[in-house]
Amino acid sequence: MSDLTKRVGDMIKSRRKGKNMSQAQLAEKVGMSTKYLGEVERGEGNISIEKLERVSIALDSSLGEMFDNSHKAGRELLTAEIRDMVYKANKKDVELIYKIVKSVIERKFKQ
Repeated sequence: MSDLTKRVGDMIKSRRKGKNMSQAQLAEKVGMSTKYLGEVERGEGNISIEKLERVSIALDSSLGEMFDNSHKAGRELLTAEIRDMVYKANKKDVELIYKIVKSVIERKFKQ
């Protein structure tokens, strides 16, 4: 399973649960089997762009909105994405990121 496949599956699952839909309900709306949807959500199955678009419509979202939901991802995924962003940043930006994170953490512990 690729990281991208897993992230797409997590995103679909998160959106579906946010709409209080079961896998069976979403699968029926989209015209796919519940088994296949489960595989996609677990990152075990690939989904075509066409089916992904049907999923987004069934969840009352655009494809852009579906992928702009990373802030609601799990802690592990967010931590990995932050690490990747910091790794790609230049020294000056890393220092700025450090100051911001330090400020947020210190403020949280003062409350």
